Amino acid sequence: MLLNKVFNNKKTLINSTRFKCLLSLLFIMVGSFSCAAFKQNHKHKHSSVVENKMTVAIIRPAEYKFIPVNFLESARFYKLPMDANPAFLELLKASEHNHIQVLVKRADEKSDIILSVERLKGK
Repeated sequence: MLLNKVFNNKKTLINSTRFKCLLSLLFIMVGSFSCAAFKQNHKHKHSSVVENKMTVAIIRPAEYKFIPVNFLESARFYKLPMDANPAFLELLKASEHNHIQVLVKRADEKSDIILSVERLKGK
């Protein structure tokens, strides 16, 4: 009712078209700020290293800058960098020959690059 009085008054500074444009602009700004806040919180939440217990199925011959490794628990090929610690490759070979699990660390869930390999504690 109040809006009708404002819009019907000839002396108003804002007509209905301008008011709708300003209102939609306000909604867009609020939506973009909330999306930006969600992305920022989401990024910090998943920035930690991902650890998986896996058993090596096969270590492929070295390719350009990486050694492809396939695990029994995953269909993906993971990449061990050529400049990685040689102990990581030794642990992966031991896992392949003895069928034991190792702890594989990656940067995030989508990454296929192996950051480190550790022997499981207690084994």
